[in-house]
Amino acid sequence: MDWRRGRIVSQVLFFLLFFVLFLFATYPYRPFLTADFFLQWSPLVALTTFLSSHYIITAMVPAAVILFLTLFLGRFFCGWICPLGSALDFTDNRIKRKKSNVPASTRWRWLKFGILIFLIITAIMGKQLAWFFDPLALFNRTLTLVLFPLFAILGGGIFDILYDLDIFPDTVYYTHEFLQSFLLPMNKINLHQSLFVALIFLIIVSLGLLSRRFWCRNICPLGALLGIFSRFRLVDRTLDKSSCIDCNICRRDCRMNAIATNYKDFAKSECINAMECATVCPENSIRY
Repeated sequence: MDWRRGRIVSQVLFFLLFFVLFLFATYPYRPFLTADFFLQWSPLVALTTFLSSHYIITAMVPAAVILFLTLFLGRFFCGWICPLGSALDFTDNRIKRKKSNVPASTRWRWLKFGILIFLIITAIMGKQLAWFFDPLALFNRTLTLVLFPLFAILGGGIFDILYDLDIFPDTVYYTHEFLQSFLLPMNKINLHQSLFVALIFLIIVSLGLLSRRFWCRNICPLGALLGIFSRFRLVDRTLDKSSCIDCNICRRDCRMNAIATNYKDFAKSECINAMECATVCPENSIRY
């Protein structure tokens, strides 16, 4: 089975799902969905909210489900669901970096655990800072203040041109009205803080010049939290050493640099189940 294609399909579907849910939360006539629905999927937000408020609320249930499944599947959320991770996979594949058969250094991995500890300590002290580092919060903020406003401005500009051309005005009007019912905003776009949020997102993307998924490997505190639970994962990566030809392709293509030099051992806390290694192995020696 080509796990790579399956993962890409999953990433695209969940990315679209997050965007659709974002649209649901954007318009006031859909009150059945709260604006913080994105954050309910994040175990990091749920944990820090509990530590700072000392309350367990029903909104934490989706995050608890993700954390529970991590015990069985490892960091599947990072590789198959997370919209920021999907965006980084898309941009990383288009960034030209120096090619090498030797994976990037692992010396910065401790940083994400340090950030996680810092967020937990500040939450215990009553300060909620997870919103600044959580990938779902970052993606939601970028979508709200940067990507969607740019999309709306572009769409509105196209319709302004069509109105000025006065070609099939009735069709243009009804099309515009239809898109405003679910996609294009009816009110004026507010670009407040957009530049600052865009700069943060560009920095995260630009870190891909150093290594693929640099943010996920070294900085993301949610990845660190899921990585701790992934140490007990039941879905394991195995290698048939008798058929392995030591080609180094699996280590080279591992986007998290999780595979050891003997090709058999791997860092369970880092593996995001991208299954790239199983897909590219020329001898089909790798199984999950």
